[in-house]
This record gives sequence, structure tokens and C-alpha cells, in this order.
Amino acid sequence: MLNDLGMKVAAVSILCQDPRVFFAMEQSGTPCPFEGKIGNEANAAWLKYEKLRPDYNQYVEKLTVIENARKEEEKKKQENNTPKTN
Repeated sequence: MLNDLGMKVAAVSILCQDPRVFFAMEQSGTPCPFEGKIGNEANAAWLKYEKLRPDYNQYVEKLTVIENARKEEEKKKQENNTPKTN
């Protein structure tokens, strides 16, 4: 209904209350609006106020997986750069 009235940002904001939609929007490179901000401004605001994300729990899990993978990669790099003694 909001979209039909020309209120596209408001319509998307309603959809973005669903964590699945929020996640899908982010993955597509189109962040959900944040207090009237859209695009890069909205993305910056979501990063600053990440606890307000409707997908916060999923977001934290994803960050944990990414951080663990980064640490594992760094550990492998260090092991490969360490001279082996025989």
C-alpha cells in the first residue's frame, strides 16, 4: 500500500523489519533505510548502530565465522613462513 502511494522508502522499511529481508538487502548491496538515510549513509549508520539490526544475532554469528576464518588463515601464513629445522 505504501509503495502504491509513492512511499517507496517507507515500504522498504517495513519489509526490512524481517531479519531475512534485512540480510538479503545487505547481501544484494542495497542496505535497508536507517532513520531516513539510504544507500551509503544508511550502511554507515547500520555499522555504527549494529545492535539495532533486525538480523543482529545472525550478523554476530557471521562476524564470528569470518573472524575465525581470518585467524586460521593468518595462523597458516605464519606456519608457512616459519623456517623448518631438521
